[in-house]
Parts: sequence; C-alpha cells; structure tokens
Amino acid sequence: MNNINFREWAFRFVVWDFIIQVITFLLTINYIDFSSTAYSVSITLFYLNTLSGALLILSVIFIIISSIEKEKKNYQYWGTIIGIFLFGVFPKIVGVFL
Repeated sequence: MNNINFREWAFRFVVWDFIIQVITFLLTINYIDFSSTAYSVSITLFYLNTLSGALLILSVIFIIISSIEKEKKNYQYWGTIIGIFLFGVFPKIVGVFL
C-alpha cells in the first residue's frame, strides 16, 4: 500500500469525471428527440452518469485514504477537493433549492 499514490489516482478520477461531464453536456445540448435515437441517447446518458458517480465515489475514498496516509498536499490534492465539491456537493446543494 505504500507505493500507491492515492492523491494522484483521486486527481485522475476527477479529471476523467470532468471529461465525462463535458461529454454528457454535449450529448444533452445536441439531443434531438427522434424516436430511433431517443432510446440510445438516454441509455448512453444513464451509463455516463453512473460511471461519473462511481468515479466521484472513488475520488472521495482515495482522497480520504490520502489524508489518513498523510500524503503531501499539492495541486492534485486541492484539485481533487475542488472537483469533488464542483461535481458532487454543489449539484446536490443546487438541487435542493430548485
């Protein structure tokens, strides 16, 4: 366990989560409601959102392990914390008020 860099992996997961969020955004704004493509786009969005949630959970777990292991706090650590807030906490807070 000592040779695993948890904050680095958490940062990678957040970067991949960001990429998935951009792809989801682009699919959503280009969504056209045709009967033949509606099902495939909705299934694709479901799978992308599920993958995004799994990556966010893994990021939280890895950043907690990084804090427990007392790894150095650099841009990867703080970028992960900001990413977890932007992709996990902030949407839940906004969802409560809308």
